[in-house]
Amino acid sequence: KPVLGFSRFLHTDGGVMYKKGVGINRPSDMCGRTISYPGSPGPGGPAIVQTMVEADGGNCDISSYGKYNGGFYHTDAIKSGNADLATLIFWNFEIPEAKAQNVDVDFFSLKDFGVPDFCQLVLFTTPDHFGVMKESLRKLVLAMRKATGIIHRNP
Repeated sequence: KPVLGFSRFLHTDGGVMYKKGVGINRPSDMCGRTISYPGSPGPGGPAIVQTMVEADGGNCDISSYGKYNGGFYHTDAIKSGNADLATLIFWNFEIPEAKAQNVDVDFFSLKDFGVPDFCQLVLFTTPDHFGVMKESLRKLVLAMRKATGIIHRNP
């Protein structure tokens, strides 16, 4: 079925979140660590981390990483000790969440270490549905923008 992207809801800085004080100070220090990522044990998490490690001058085997499927509960995975780092995290979601839970974390941005910036949420529907619901979808997008503005003004 054809799909139509009709609005970008958000664009953010995505990357890898890790707990401070565990010997990770730069991306090359992530070699051999356990990664929490949705889709584990698939190839996505290690591919992202390995690209960043290599961009930082590191050299390790992609099979050296532990894999943990914590879903999108990245903070919980790090806080519980099930993972040393988590990807793909959105800076404006997981970092404040971790800090609110008193988990001392830091962050490596994808775009700073060889991974293209692809961290955005896009709203999709079918062309037929869009034609029928265009005015309602326009109101939805305007309401979401208003809500996002309120959040930015009152974090």
